[in-house]
Amino acid sequence: MIMVAALVAYTLGTMFLAPLLLGRGHWRIERPRLCLWLWFTLFLSGLVSAAAAIGLAITYGIEAHLAASRQDWLVPTGGTVLAWISLGLAGGLLSVVGTKLGGMIVAERKLRADFDRLISAAGYRQETVAGLSVHYINSPRPLACGLRGRTGEIVVSSGLADRLSPAEVRAVIEHERAHLRGRHDLATRLAALSCACLPTLIASRELHRATLLLTELIADDAAARHCGAGITASALAKLSTGDDHLFHLRAQRLLPA
Repeated sequence: MIMVAALVAYTLGTMFLAPLLLGRGHWRIERPRLCLWLWFTLFLSGLVSAAAAIGLAITYGIEAHLAASRQDWLVPTGGTVLAWISLGLAGGLLSVVGTKLGGMIVAERKLRADFDRLISAAGYRQETVAGLSVHYINSPRPLACGLRGRTGEIVVSSGLADRLSPAEVRAVIEHERAHLRGRHDLATRLAALSCACLPTLIASRELHRATLLLTELIADDAAARHCGAGITASALAKLSTGDDHLFHLRAQRLLPA
């Protein structure tokens, strides 16, 4: 039982300390890759710790019951109660995760199908950049996104391409390529799943928020290395709107102080 208590204490510690340790300080903006790695190290280790605690509790409950009585499971020993509570908790968690994950997978497949139809209907040009297909579509909305599949693809709208210079469009493509190469979709999916399963938990909400921001900063840095910080910052500044200042702040981050 000491081991179970220690694992539960570690899980709770990651839930409450992660936002305090990783949600403050300018270092997060300067070192987004390190910060993201620390977030998921704590998140995944806490997840493993929780699973181990439940597994040990079930094992301990069964052993305690068998040691106390050879009668059937309806005998209300402490071991029986512990085992059934642990099994119920594990089953409930798996049910919630399965339901939320299934909904996310269906939504992602529908979105990918919508993009495939959009490329077929509104695509006007295609090129290959660093082994990835880049599809240009007619749309007044400035849009660029990476599509994960059997082969990675990038979609760029005419509204974005017309607003930026060719060098700035290349910086946007490098930004999206960094998302695909770094498998940022897995990180954002895990964070979104955690937030969907535990929406009232501060740690889950902060993990989701931090993942969305940090993956963008990591991709900005990759684009700046390939195309130059000035060009990447210029592209971000041009994409900034009056309602969303995040692009402007990301642009300022890339420029010398």
